Amino acid sequence: MISVIVPVYRVEAYLDRCVESIRSQTVTDFEIILVDDGSPDRCGEICDRYAAIDDRIRVVHQENRGLSGARNAGLETARGEYLCFVDGDDEIDPGMLKSMEHAICSDAYDLAICGYRRFAGDEAIPKTETESRGEPLTEKALWEEVFGRLSNAAWGKLYRRERIGELRFPEGMIHGEDLIFNLQYLTRCKKGVILNAPYYHYRIREDSITGSAFRESRFDEIAAKDAALKLIEAHRPELLETAKVYCFRARMNVLRALYAGGEEKNYAEKTRECTAYVRERYAGVSGWLRRKERIEFRLFRVAKPLYRLLARRYAIGKEAGR
Repeated sequence: MISVIVPVYRVEAYLDRCVESIRSQTVTDFEIILVDDGSPDRCGEICDRYAAIDDRIRVVHQENRGLSGARNAGLETARGEYLCFVDGDDEIDPGMLKSMEHAICSDAYDLAICGYRRFAGDEAIPKTETESRGEPLTEKALWEEVFGRLSNAAWGKLYRRERIGELRFPEGMIHGEDLIFNLQYLTRCKKGVILNAPYYHYRIREDSITGSAFRESRFDEIAAKDAALKLIEAHRPELLETAKVYCFRARMNVLRALYAGGEEKNYAEKTRECTAYVRERYAGVSGWLRRKERIEFRLFRVAKPLYRLLARRYAIGKEAGR
């Protein structure tokens, strides 16, 4: 059986479409665990309504613990041999669970990964007509896919419960929790399988966690990449250069966000730490950076007023382009 864990928080406008997409799966041996993470809207009522009409659905109501806490509550409740996560504002293709279960069982794989498509608003999503056969991934290739290509979201994957064991998402972290969970999971894996078909449908929202303006939780990106670096050093040293580049980029991302929001003086110590880090390590990672990243660093180093102006314009343009 597959346990589908759905964290629910402030997704009242999208929850029906999410749950219906799961209920419409072409397999029948699955359960849906809706975790109402203290949502202040009608999400809790909607969850209970679904549980009353479908005995495959169970609801957990709890005080707000954040996305990681909601997923962990689902893990504690799940009964399935296989586990997957669907965010409460997203949707999945009718054939997703069947295809991923078939793939992971075809050769006792430890992890199955599928493709995804982005959508916005009430956009209709076409059914994926072609069934993906799945491409085997060795242990090394699995790390390269999840870490090297940053395919590290918890959604769009099918996990084995026995491999997860006591493993849980790091609570209190908003940016990077999926990366840490998945890398820790990979330390327990030997092989995986990837399906390129876009079975997972990721909704783009202006008010989502990933689409929010600067806040202190943005520093989590640095903590997550530093933790990932330690895991890479211990388990996959051949990916060490990639890990170092990600740590550098995390600091540049934070610096860009600080200057774009005019917050560099309010977080002066963090700004100094990030600045010292990128200046010290630029020479070691510059060969791995994109041209625009090298240009950005040079502007940051020698033309701070221009960098500040461009960072703010970039942030405004990004908002307008959502």
